[in-house]
Amino acid sequence: MNRGSNVLKVLLVDDQKITNFINLKVFEMVSVENQTIDYTDPEIAFRELDNHNPDIIFLDLMMPRLNGWEFLDRMKSQKIELPVVILSSSTSPEDFSRAEQYNNVLDYFTKPLQRDDIEKLLAKL
Repeated sequence: MNRGSNVLKVLLVDDQKITNFINLKVFEMVSVENQTIDYTDPEIAFRELDNHNPDIIFLDLMMPRLNGWEFLDRMKSQKIELPVVILSSSTSPEDFSRAEQYNNVLDYFTKPLQRDDIEKLLAKL
């Protein structure tokens, strides 16, 4: 959580508005105060990372124009080490393995996001 604050700053990046809406609702069910910002355009989300300085990013993999892997590669090339949780519909072992190659990827959850997923993640943080 940011600099002594008790509020978890969460950035949701998914090109599907309904997925972001569902994820927002799941976060509301968890007993941690959070400030959640969502983007359906990963290009804009990436450009605005500095403005939000999130504690954690939930990132979809399959998005147009800039997919999740490209988003992670940009973070790596610009030395942005914000924690990321991949939230994808992909259950491919190759995707799980590829995710492990990024030091800032904390976890990989399959959609839809569940309350248990968030609680498991919070225990790690």
